[in-house]
Amino acid sequence: MPIKPFLTTSAIAILAGFILDTVGMFLPWLLGPLFGLLLFKSYYKGPLYWPTFLRNIGLVVLGVQLGSSFTKDAATLMVTQLPIMLLSTVFVIGFSIGTSYLLKKWTNISYSTALLGSFPGGLSQMVILSEEMKDADEAVVAFMQTIRIMMVITVVPFLVLHVVVKESQVAPVAAAADSFLLPQIDTTALLWMLIAMPLLIWGASKIKMPIPYLLVPILFVSTLNVIGYPQPILPPSWIDGAQLLFGAHLGVRMKINKEQFTLKMLSIVFVSNLCLIAFCILLAEGLYAIFKLPFNDMFLSTAPGGVAEMAVTALAVNADVATVTSFHLFRIFTILLVVTPFMKWWMVDRKLHKKKSLKAS
Repeated sequence: MPIKPFLTTSAIAILAGFILDTVGMFLPWLLGPLFGLLLFKSYYKGPLYWPTFLRNIGLVVLGVQLGSSFTKDAATLMVTQLPIMLLSTVFVIGFSIGTSYLLKKWTNISYSTALLGSFPGGLSQMVILSEEMKDADEAVVAFMQTIRIMMVITVVPFLVLHVVVKESQVAPVAAAADSFLLPQIDTTALLWMLIAMPLLIWGASKIKMPIPYLLVPILFVSTLNVIGYPQPILPPSWIDGAQLLFGAHLGVRMKINKEQFTLKMLSIVFVSNLCLIAFCILLAEGLYAIFKLPFNDMFLSTAPGGVAEMAVTALAVNADVATVTSFHLFRIFTILLVVTPFMKWWMVDRKLHKKKSLKAS
């Protein structure tokens, strides 16, 4: 391991994360290392280094965190409200595909980049997937996803609190304490995770499963939760550390094409996200009118934000946190387990197969 480049990378990543955390930035330990290293590379031409195994450790921790959100209540809601979840997910994904097509026409980015940047599937997940697609620009995907998240965590809470709010009958939910330093996890579940999960990750890698270090922990921990093991609770410091490990990896790998980061690009991304939020309001109104489902729950459930951000907003307006969480988990699982493998096959594997067939002939 190149010691000096690694120490330089670590120092920049930690400092950038600390600065963003101090000023109250969202996802500071992910975006701090990412953009701090990108900025540093613009002025410093020396080598930077971040080992892949650290990125994989970060992905496993993030996967366990996402999987632990999938409780029995969320699983029950997914079963009882599956048609509505599927309907809303199809509409949101369909709208995102439409806006990505327009983005591709109005800018000089590839269609893979436009798709991954537009999908409300999570910043880290979409950037990871962009690494596996040769014609996708990781920096642009991260930029587009960051703009979307920034808009969602500022615009959506304001709208649901002051503009489109409707009365909710759900009682407030007390926030869980997070002062612990070690994870809370059932001993048997821990043994299963230490023994079985590495084997499953290895098997998933062999069959070319996309993002195995993230998807396998999500599916494995979700299964443990549903069959009766208490979900693991990871301390905030672990989540921050996992974000730093992954953010530093992205910052080292990414390259900025200054021709793409224009005012036109920013304006188009901004307007497309405003349209997506407006579309989610109309979708929530439709679900409220047709199925008599609480508007607050439906708007927060369909809004293009992350699970954590929308769950916190749900607590603030006394919406049903289990409903909001289950809708977002269903959409994330659908995008990660169905849409992204199909995209990877359509845009990468299918083209490679055609090239091999032409060479063979």
